[in-house]
Amino acid sequence: MSATATLRIPRSADPAPTRTRLRTRRVPAAAPLALSLLLLVAAVGAAQLAGFWSTSGRAPGVAASSSTGEPVTEKDTSSVPVSPEDVKGWMTLDQVVRAGFPGVTEASLRAQFAIPADVALATPLKDLEAMAPGFDVTALREWLASR
Repeated sequence: MSATATLRIPRSADPAPTRTRLRTRRVPAAAPLALSLLLLVAAVGAAQLAGFWSTSGRAPGVAASSSTGEPVTEKDTSSVPVSPEDVKGWMTLDQVVRAGFPGVTEASLRAQFAIPADVALATPLKDLEAMAPGFDVTALREWLASR
């Protein structure tokens, strides 16, 4: 006699698993992709609202203009251009003068581009294009490179 017993399912019995109260739901294939994109857009939006993400091209702390249309800037001594290619439209006349380009003074800059004397040094370069007819940021870069 053998001591091992084997368990056998009778042929008449249905071997299917029993049903439970839990139901399996199918997730559409595009749902993980849509959720990932939604989280990415939400993270970028939250960073922009918090002030950690800027797409304006301006340095942090520099506002475009006030409600009256006058330029409003905060002094930022760390963003002085190092080379003529670093000069950007959001920079001020003061930052270009303080950069220390050879032979560039406030007087020479005003004389070269016919910038009126009543224009403040805190005026962004992009706003000078409307105030001084011959002024252009590209022309300023070329002039600084030629000195």
